[in-house]
Parts: sequence; structure tokens; C-alpha cells
Amino acid sequence: MIERVRVSKWILPVGVAVGVALISQSALGVSAAHVASSLAVRSPSQARLSSAGWRIQSAPNPPKPKGSGLSGVSCVSASDCIAVGESGQPVVLAERWNGQTWQVQETPSPPELSGLSGVSCVSASDCVAVGSVGFGYGDGLLVERWDGERWQLQAAPNPNGSELSGVSCVSASDCVAVGANHPSPLSTTLVEHWDGSRWQRKPAPGDHGGRVPGAPGARFSFSLSDVSCVSASDCVAVGTHFAGVLVERWDGRQWRVQSAPNPNGSELSGVSCVSASDCVAVGQVTHGSPIPAAVLVERWDGKRWRVQGAPSPKKKNAGLSGVSCVSASTCVAVGNSGFNSASRVLVERWDGKRWQVQRAPGPRGSGLSGVSCVSASDCVAVGNSDSGVLVEQWGG
Repeated sequence: MIERVRVSKWILPVGVAVGVALISQSALGVSAAHVASSLAVRSPSQARLSSAGWRIQSAPNPPKPKGSGLSGVSCVSASDCIAVGESGQPVVLAERWNGQTWQVQETPSPPELSGLSGVSCVSASDCVAVGSVGFGYGDGLLVERWDGERWQLQAAPNPNGSELSGVSCVSASDCVAVGANHPSPLSTTLVEHWDGSRWQRKPAPGDHGGRVPGAPGARFSFSLSDVSCVSASDCVAVGTHFAGVLVERWDGRQWRVQSAPNPNGSELSGVSCVSASDCVAVGQVTHGSPIPAAVLVERWDGKRWRVQGAPSPKKKNAGLSGVSCVSASTCVAVGNSGFNSASRVLVERWDGKRWQVQRAPGPRGSGLSGVSCVSASDCVAVGNSDSGVLVEQWGG
């Protein structure tokens, strides 16, 4: 399995662990401009087609691609997608699909190690990307906004040692971002809300850690990995805590924990909702180990969460990192199976009755971290490999 070195959905094959953090906008210049102008090296084997319809797309790769990758992607149409991650420098990386080619976008980047973990677009001229700066757990969060012409840093409440890993916008004036705060060896949940004028931190279960049953005074960690909103008053966030999976729901007034199955110590990495009564969350069964053992899929039917049967490659560690649903009968989940250089991309599809593995091309040491579908016949998945950034497209 490719080593997960961040709370973000990006799976890194090797290299230094990278965290996240926000400094004041005045302290950050557009220091990634030289990176954007030099990203001309292409990933290998980018014209191969899979029999199932997945194909690798040519995407700009840094001159030193090792350690580069894309963590999240958001498409508003078949000809307009934005993917984010980090280059091997390492500084933030954003690339845009215009229907014909992927191009690197100039982005503000802190002088420290930095990366973007998630992105959400409501139109071709309005996207929000979140991430972190710093080393390891991260020194603080990072928020950037695309206005159709350029990326700009946005100020946001920035607790010490914080990072954001997922974001979901329902309009230009309503976004929710989730992640974790690391004020001590224990992490706590972090939820922030954009109201059109500013970011504000919202209270959520686990934002002060959690108590360990039977151990007075003891506390354990909470963190959120992803969020999906269907309206300003209905969002679902997923993640993990010391005891396993974590699911929280926003009802327009407050965040509440939802009961969800927790097989053998597990974690949830991605979530996608098509309505208030239909959500799919994906992740991995861990058995208490840092290395995932099998894929995990759970579904919300409006009343409760249930585990869905999903295939896991035999004799291989496997996990799912991201999911995108366009209807109750069409979802695509992505991740990887195997370990380190033996890792390969993993794609699974829900047809309304069952999950099935889809054949998808992938170079050595590859994994997919995020996916965005605009229809049942058009999806884009992003990730990384030993050779750098990886982008794949499903054409139906």
C-alpha cells in the first residue's frame, strides 16, 4: 500500500510527510509562479486506454516529479475541471482541464512546505481549495479561492497546528471545510464555514478531543477527512477517531455525530451525497493497523448508515480515498491496492445494485486520491505515482 503521510486524501508513494498552515495574506507571495512556468514534463504512458473506458490523460508534471501528486478534483462540466495537490518542490499545485488539455495555474504558495488537499467548484469562475503548510501534522491551514482569473489566499481562523482536508460548496456564499487541529499529541476536529464574506470556525463534536470510556481524564483523537453538502442546511462529514469511523451531520443549526458501523477498527476518507437521504462514504478497514487491509463502503438511506458489500483485491492491502455520486444508482470510488512500488490504482463503481471493480490503467507505485463525475459517462480521477501526477478519465 502506498504510504499515507497526510490527513489529506492524497496518497504519497515515498518522501517527506507534508502538512498544512495559513499565514497572513500579506506574508505570502506568488512564489509558485516559477513552478507553474516550468511544469512541462509529462507523465509516462499517458495515452493508454483501458478496456473499461478509463484512460490516462496527459497532465503537466514538475521537472522533479518525485513527491508530486494531485489530491482532489472538482468538475463543473465535461470541459471544466480543477485539480489540486502539491509539486515535489514542495509547493501548492493547481491544474485546470479546458476540455482539451490540462494546464498548470499560477497559485499563491507559502515559503514553507505546502499543499492543497481538496477543492470544490460551483462554477467555472468560483472554486475553493483547502490544505495546509508546514511539516508533518502541519503548522496551520491554507485556503485559496479561484475567481475565474486568478487564485487568491483567503484569511481563515487558524488554530495552531491545524489543517484542512476537504471542502464542499453549495454556492459562492456557502462553503464548509473540514480537517483537524493538533494542539497536542491528540488531534481534534476542525470545521470552518464561508458565508460569502468571511470564514468562521464552527463548533463540532470532537473539537476538544474525546473521552475514553472507563478511563477518567483520558482523551483520544478526532479528525475529519471530507465533507459533502447538498444544501446550506445539510452536510455530512466523515473521518476517524481512536475507536474507528466518525460521521457528523450539519442540520443548519449544529453538528451532531451519527451512528455508523465500525467494522474491525476502520476509517472513512471520502463522502458524496446526492440528497439528504442518500450519501455514500468510503474508506478502509484497518484492524487497528496504520496499513489498510480492505475497502470499506457505507451508505446513508435517510434513516441509518449500513455497510455495503464492496470487492477488495485478494491478498492485497486496499483502501478507498474518494467517491463521487451523480445519482442513487451511479457512484465511482477510487483508491489503491498493494504497497509502495507494488501499489496500483483501484476504481470501483456502484450501479444501483452492487459495487464492481473497474479496470483502469496505472503505472508503478500509483494510487488515486480524488474523483469527480459530472455524469454517469464522464468522470475524472486524480492521484500520483512514482513518476509524479496522475490523471485518469472515464468516458463511459
